[in-house]
Amino acid sequence: MNIATRLKVMSFLQYFIWGSWLPSDLT
Repeated sequence: MNIATRLKVMSFLQYFIWGSWLPSDLT
């Protein structure tokens, strides 16, 4: 896995985790 693909996957996973965690915590 090259750097670009890894960064893309990591950013997607981070966005998914934060996107599913923040709303339930803020509201």
